[in-house]
Amino acid sequence: MSCGFQLSSIEDDGSNNMKGYLQTLRDRVHSNWIDYNGHMNIMWYMNIFDRCSDILTQKFELSGEDAPDNGITLVAGRIYIAHRKELVENDEFEIWSGLASISDRGFTISHRAVKNGRIHATCDINANAFSRNSRKSIRLEPGVLKIAEAYIIPGMKDRFANEAL
Repeated sequence: MSCGFQLSSIEDDGSNNMKGYLQTLRDRVHSNWIDYNGHMNIMWYMNIFDRCSDILTQKFELSGEDAPDNGITLVAGRIYIAHRKELVENDEFEIWSGLASISDRGFTISHRAVKNGRIHATCDINANAFSRNSRKSIRLEPGVLKIAEAYIIPGMKDRFANEAL
């Protein structure tokens, strides 16, 4: 069963109002994504935001696809999803992604689900750098942090900045 996902970023044509974000997905709500309330099930929101995190982190070689080669990945420490307006079957939408913060311990990834220029859902993920080999948190290399700087969303506040795990 196809979910319609593209696992590469989509070029932004400049006609959006999502300044500082990278468009990571353009799709529509499929019939099998609908729950008994007639709107997109929360499971699919998380699935989409997780896939878009992979698309974004491919830019700095920290996606799940890169982990077998370099042994480094990101793991979600905290996830926050907010729904502003439901998406229903056949709604066309876009996901816009970027970073709210960067540190040598990881990133806060921020996603926006947008339909017709209006944000319908948001997701923020506190992602921690992790070594698959040692099974421990690690510090990221300065080169990775330098690449990641290009994906910082100007003016975006990190919702997890004052929280400790």
